[in-house]
This record gives sequence, structure tokens and C-alpha cells, in this order.
Amino acid sequence: MRKTPTALDSLVGKKLGINIGSELPRLTPEEIADIRTAAQSTLDAAVESRLADIEDLRTQLQEDLAQSRTRMETANKLNVQLEEQNLMEKIDRISNEFLNKNEDFREATKKVANADKLAGSLGQGVDWGSWGNVGDGE
Repeated sequence: MRKTPTALDSLVGKKLGINIGSELPRLTPEEIADIRTAAQSTLDAAVESRLADIEDLRTQLQEDLAQSRTRMETANKLNVQLEEQNLMEKIDRISNEFLNKNEDFREATKKVANADKLAGSLGQGVDWGSWGNVGDGE
């Protein structure tokens, strides 16, 4: 798209007959030095202000990082506790399944042990017990 020329465009590059430099008052070397000193102090103040802002930002970022580390450590501790609890629940579940599967066998073993104990206390000897006499089958 082409821009249509305006009246100002026709003045580009033409001298208007005004020499602004001749219209301004001449500065003395002391005034130039004063202006430079004032400009330098303004620049120094601006740089110091930006450096202070950067330092404040750095401090804030360090605080944020410390808080983030604390949150991560807390989250890790909670994850460990959760995994520990899950492991204990799994161990309990496996133990209960094992005990439920062989409950009848354990009850029978208890009954046999009690019968042997009773037979021993009655003076019949341990080899008689709940199994009968050892020599019966011979």
C-alpha cells in the first residue's frame, strides 16, 4: 500500500531558512560543565535506582525460592507418609488374606495341640494323643 504524500512530506529535506543553533544563546565552558555534571548525576541516580530495583527483585526471588523449597520438602514428606501408609495397608491386606485363607488349618492345628496337651496331662503319653497309638498300625 502506498502512502499518499502530504504537505509535510514536500518539506522533507528542504531548508526553511531558520537556523535554530544561531537562535540559541552560546554556552560558556562552565555552563557546559554544569550541564554535563547535572546530566551525569541524573544518569547515576537512574542507574542506582535500577540497581536497587534489581537487588530488591533478587532478594524477592531468593525468598520465593526458599518458600518453594520449603513447600517441596513438605510435599515430599507428605508423599513419603502417604506411601508408607499405602505400604502398611498393603501389608495388612496381604496378612489378612493369608490368615483368612488358612484359618481352618490353623484351627485344626490348635485343636490337635490342645488334644495332645490334654492327653499328656491325663498320663496317657504324648504318643497316644489325638492321633491314636503310634503302634496301632503295626
